[in-house]
Amino acid sequence: MALTDWQIALIVIGAVIVVYSLLSAVLLRAPPLPWTRRKRPWPHDTRRIAHRGGSMIGPENTLLTFRRALATGAVDMLELDVCLTADGVVVVAHDASLTRNCGVPRGIPETTFAELPKTARRIPLHFTAPETDVWAAGEEEWAA
Repeated sequence: MALTDWQIALIVIGAVIVVYSLLSAVLLRAPPLPWTRRKRPWPHDTRRIAHRGGSMIGPENTLLTFRRALATGAVDMLELDVCLTADGVVVVAHDASLTRNCGVPRGIPETTFAELPKTARRIPLHFTAPETDVWAAGEEEWAA
């Protein structure tokens, strides 16, 4: 019994529909695409991070501010920023430029560690500080 052209066409169309349906079901449930892979959850219960130690409680990226942030008991993690000087020394600094922190229009990567200027006593903030002057409360520690 020979199959007619119509029967062959129906079998091919049916096979295409079955293969398409199976592939769609498999690929839609677990598509092998890099951007759709499930990410593992962060293993730590971190909710509050003190960015730069907390710019509102003292000079950013300083031990004084990190100690103050930890003393509050309100942070789970401290965050700091680092840059490399021209001679390869790692320094703690949020900006790669010395303009805001030191008033010197030069970049940290173009400056050697020995040439780095002192940090300004006050670093401008881009948001409103609290009513009390929390910076002045630690002047002795900051100067040390």
